[in-house]
Amino acid sequence: MKTTRISKMILMCLTLIIAPAQILAQSGVCPDIVAAALDSAEEYCLDKGRNTLCYANFMGEATPLDDAESFQFEQVGDVVSLDELGTLTLSPMDTDNGTWGVALMQMQANLPDTLPGQNVTFLIFGDVSLENATDTGELLETTTTTRGRIRSTPSSDNNDNVLGAIDPNVVVVAYGRDESGDWARIRHAMGGAWVATEILSDRSMVIDLPVVEDDAPPPPTPMQAFYFRTGVGDKPCAEAPDSGLLIQTPEGARGITFTANGVQISLGSSAYLRFGQGELKMSVVEGMGYITAQGVTQPVPEGTFATVPMSEDGREPVAPPNFPVPYNFQAMSVLPVARDFFETQIIVPTLPEEEIPPAIEALVGGAPALSGIYDTTISKVEAGEGMECSMQVGETRVIQLEFLDGGIRASGIFPLEVFIPEVSEGVYEVSTNSPEGPYRDEGGRQFTLDETLTLTVMPTSLNALEFILVQDTTVSYVDSDETIEEFCTSYIGATWYAP
Repeated sequence: MKTTRISKMILMCLTLIIAPAQILAQSGVCPDIVAAALDSAEEYCLDKGRNTLCYANFMGEATPLDDAESFQFEQVGDVVSLDELGTLTLSPMDTDNGTWGVALMQMQANLPDTLPGQNVTFLIFGDVSLENATDTGELLETTTTTRGRIRSTPSSDNNDNVLGAIDPNVVVVAYGRDESGDWARIRHAMGGAWVATEILSDRSMVIDLPVVEDDAPPPPTPMQAFYFRTGVGDKPCAEAPDSGLLIQTPEGARGITFTANGVQISLGSSAYLRFGQGELKMSVVEGMGYITAQGVTQPVPEGTFATVPMSEDGREPVAPPNFPVPYNFQAMSVLPVARDFFETQIIVPTLPEEEIPPAIEALVGGAPALSGIYDTTISKVEAGEGMECSMQVGETRVIQLEFLDGGIRASGIFPLEVFIPEVSEGVYEVSTNSPEGPYRDEGGRQFTLDETLTLTVMPTSLNALEFILVQDTTVSYVDSDETIEEFCTSYIGATWYAP
């Protein structure tokens, strides 16, 4: 009798577990499968934290990176860290078995480390395969113990390299150090920056980080670059969307940037991403987006979609983005934005074709180039006879530019923000003088500085600029008549990265 009771209890428990799937399998009703899958995502996958992937509904499979430990991703509610995830494969809807693969991903992208509560939300559904293409390298997440200064170089000899201050109890991510270990290179709003190791709570662990160059850029965050494929036109009923990735950035956040199949995507909005039949397609259902391929950036207004022709294997673009066209609102209206994991639950109507050019003009703002963050690289350096230049070909830096009437507001080029006036149509120029000093060199000798920097900026396209930086420097040592002169011209290319 006791055995019979136990058997009945086990049978009852199993019935409770498998009943919903059986009901769906028996009914085979596509709308019910969609509703149940999304309910499951809300029940099991909310608030799982930054850089995580949650198994929201059957069927799906995930594998770890080669150097990561194995993990469990078999049951609804299982969660894995994105820095361990190698691949994800979800299944298309199966109305016979009542399954539809769904996963919820919370990604940092380029959001600041200091805002761990903000994430980019990816709802991934249907016939989707995803492959991690990001190498984050050695990282140390820690906090500041006291107020300190953020610097552009690992030195406190003077304050010319001060970028700002940092408060105590702020989360930072360090990805490198200097030779001495006294300075840690951390992620910063516009690239990397240096802080003194002594202000970090885990200062003893900084020595385990690799030694990096003074201007070493930060590595990408987990899954900030990936490859993906989706089914095309595979929805089994009008109430279900085609397989894809529904993406939403945090409310108020602009310029969220990631790379998909070698195509750079920047969003301040909600977007629907698909790939198949030789092209990547991005539909912006609310807000705005930019898509960059082969050096060309295309603004994409809400209510439209843009495509990028891709290579046969789908891993790189073979042409620039196409001009946006109106999307099918009826097809977009079934996207599941009205769920608790999304902050903005809006799908805007189709933007008519004749309204697309003025909408893009509104995004660009009538400026000769896009405002926002630019990656710069030195392409050529010319020196005076017998002189050596401190700037080297290949050096990179991240800067921020805002195009205004009559000039450019620039940050990251010089220690302080500067305004670069327009001196003629399409040409901007500014000259600055460095403080005279005195300073001390590495040997402790005092010197004064007579230095003028002249920067000329010329937009070459909507998303590219050319810089010419002329540096005229004379170093005079206080204890002798020795002087060192340097006259250098550096040619720098700049490519738009994000708003």
